[in-house]
Amino acid sequence: MQKDPRIIGALLHLENVLGRDSFVVTDHWEADLLAVGVTNPFNPEALAYIAVEGASGQFTVIIEGPGKTGSDVFSKDIGRFQCDSLDDVTWVVQDFLTIQPSQKL
Repeated sequence: MQKDPRIIGALLHLENVLGRDSFVVTDHWEADLLAVGVTNPFNPEALAYIAVEGASGQFTVIIEGPGKTGSDVFSKDIGRFQCDSLDDVTWVVQDFLTIQPSQKL
């Protein structure tokens, strides 16, 4: 099965605005076709969980921090944001994961 086209579109939008190497898909929810996680490759302690809300098309971005020390499970919610556009999703991901856009040549 493949992720919902809106999730794929969100990842492509992040790639287009921030750059291909500015984030890493960290998908702990492969079976959830309406959501995906991304991290900063240089600061993987925080994760942005991007989910699309069914028919409404609105996105929710949940910023999560690491759970127990030594665990790779992200479980501590740091913030939750309702986003009406892909630009809003990009702003939340960039700001809270402290991603610097890649230089475009």
